[in-house]
Amino acid sequence: MEHSQLLKERKVLQAGQRAVDPSQFAKSFTDVSYASDSEDQKLDVFLPEAEGVWPLVVFVHGGGWYFGGRREECISSVFKIVSQGYAVASVDYRLVPDVEFPAQIHDVKAAIRYLRAHAEELQVDTDKIVIWGNSAGGHLSALAAARGDFPELEDLSMGNAGYSSRVDGLLSWYGVYDLLTHQSQLKEVFPDQEGAEDDAVPAMLGDGNFEEKAWKASPIRYVTEDYPPALIQQGKADRLVPYLQAEEFCRRIREVCGPSRAVVEYFPAAGHGDPQIKADSNILRCVRFLDGIYFADKPCTYPRPALPELHFVASTCSRIDPYEAV
Repeated sequence: MEHSQLLKERKVLQAGQRAVDPSQFAKSFTDVSYASDSEDQKLDVFLPEAEGVWPLVVFVHGGGWYFGGRREECISSVFKIVSQGYAVASVDYRLVPDVEFPAQIHDVKAAIRYLRAHAEELQVDTDKIVIWGNSAGGHLSALAAARGDFPELEDLSMGNAGYSSRVDGLLSWYGVYDLLTHQSQLKEVFPDQEGAEDDAVPAMLGDGNFEEKAWKASPIRYVTEDYPPALIQQGKADRLVPYLQAEEFCRRIREVCGPSRAVVEYFPAAGHGDPQIKADSNILRCVRFLDGIYFADKPCTYPRPALPELHFVASTCSRIDPYEAV
């Protein structure tokens, strides 16, 4: 897809979008710059109301690597976990056509290092971090979860080089994990689908040998024996990311790390960005997964009220995700 077309789509899709209102959270740190290469390198941290130091979840938004934003309504259900005693750091990253891979994963890892370096002032506990992403953010989160020695996934010159970007769990919604098999699997699942050729992946990878660059950008390549626990959720009616991606990735983690390291959960009638996946019932399921990592060796004492309704404001963000169902 031509760069001009990407920018045109972004502008058109901005109309009528809403964003999460930060003022509804009792405590927050907003528009925090975690690096200095771009205005896009910002994050927000939303905290529970009570005093304390809070377990941290890092969220990475979707949008085909060229749309989306850290407060957009289409990802808003994730912020409900603040009511359950978790801090949420929502991260923006540089987008196509401004950059190509691996700039996006460099940004995500730089954000994690920043959060660890500033944990005390941000009132977060970074001894354990779970990373959570949707769509393109699921892809980047799965890359960020890699624990092996992969210097190509990190640019320490972006700051806070003395801090780790290691994460302790992965929660991924409808991400792409093997960029080489994505299109063939889509055609296998939906043989009658027309116009299935993917423009987003080539745009993200940039010029050069597609197969070589696609393999280097595929999370499945980076699964080692210490890959962290993963919950992978996927709609079987997804016509953008076939459910075989989740199946393949989960199988790989289990082969390398053992059968208990990854769980894949399917939503049989759900499409890409489907409200079923973002429903309160599934948010509570995701909280149970988080609890299993953060409170594996100690009880959670935070009271668990009903999930709140969220409030929104008009969005001035030009980074809108065209694929998400609201």
